[in-house]
Formats: sequence, C-alpha cells, structure tokens
Amino acid sequence: MRFLGAVSLCAFLVSASVAEDAQLRARAFELVERAQEVSAPKQAAPIVNETVLTFRALGADGSMREGGYSRVFAGPTGMRQEFSSNDFHLVRIDLPDRAAFIGPSRVLPPEFREMLKLFPIQIWHLDHEDVIREIKKSTHKGVEAQCVDFDTIRGPDTFNNEFCFDAHSGAQFYVRSANMELENSAFYDFVGQAPRPHAAVQKWDASVGCPVDATGAYRRAES
Repeated sequence: MRFLGAVSLCAFLVSASVAEDAQLRARAFELVERAQEVSAPKQAAPIVNETVLTFRALGADGSMREGGYSRVFAGPTGMRQEFSSNDFHLVRIDLPDRAAFIGPSRVLPPEFREMLKLFPIQIWHLDHEDVIREIKKSTHKGVEAQCVDFDTIRGPDTFNNEFCFDAHSGAQFYVRSANMELENSAFYDFVGQAPRPHAAVQKWDASVGCPVDATGAYRRAES
C-alpha cells in the first residue's frame, strides 16, 4: 500500500504471494484509479489558484495548537506561501530562479509539516503487498460508500486496512491503515472539475499521537 500526497510518494518493494480473487483485486484497483481521476486536475497547464486553510494540531509540547496557511500559486511565474500561528510566522516566495523568506526562522514547526502532507489531497493506492479481502457497500457518517478491506503483508507482518470511496463521485474519503485514520470531507467543484478539492480533513495517527483537524478552501486566483 502506498499514498500519493502533495509532498511525497511512499512505496515498498517486498513481494507477497497470497491467493486472492483476481476479479475482486481488479475491482479494487478500479476504485482507486477512479478516485485518482476525480481528484487530479485534467488541464495540461497548471491552474492559477489560491488556497486558504486553518487548522488545529497537536504540537511537539503536547498542547493543541491553531494555525493558518495560505498559498497563491501563479504557475510558472512563482508561488507565495504564508504560515502563521501564535508564536510562528513565515512568508516564503518562490520565483523561477530564487526563493525569498520573511520571518525569524525558515524551519516549519511539526504541525505545519504534518498539515502540508494532507493538502490538496492525499490519495492512497494499492500495490503488490496488498491482498484484497472484501469490497462491501457501506455508509460512513451518512455517505454511501464502497469500502475495500485488505491486508498489507510486509515480511512477517500483516496489517489490516480499509479504503472507502464515495459511491456517487468515486472520491476516496476515508483511509484506515494500521494505527492511522484519514478522513476527507466537504468535497466541492473546482473550475468545473468536481469533486477535486476537499474543504476539510481529519487525521489521527495513534503511533505518534499527532491529530490534525483542518478546514480550508481552494479557488481560482483572480487575474
């Protein structure tokens, strides 16, 4: 199992030979491919856009912290990002040939780094380590869904996981992987490409005790 996020791609190269239903596996991969299709822009050229987020996250000291993030993406000409909380402020401006920083430190606190992994959207994928057990119709917090139950076999270890996809739009809105849960919600149309962005995300990773609860919006930047 792996995820394609805004920041990183993780993959593991361990093979597993376990019997499973070939048609069931094919259907599970179709659901993931559909989720990727409805969550990635189709335009050949980047869309000039603006992102505005607010979030709450567990800080390194164990306290709940609130912060804000904004990004204006201007395509090939550059990008402006701003990070702000009670005790941190940084503006980063990226141009084609250089980057400029305004603020006392360029090092982002952990809660900002975690938040950036979740936007614009983190799509989890299946790979050769994963054995599909079941695809079932379900309802998750009022959303009609198709959920894929599967095991990831990595050497001597086996982890049970679940992906849930909106039965109507195909968007991947819930992921459970070992101790981690990720939930995307409030999808909406973006320049005629529904349901690309999502306006809210929650993540809880019990292994590191790092919850993130963020809300935000994307919109086409004014020219």
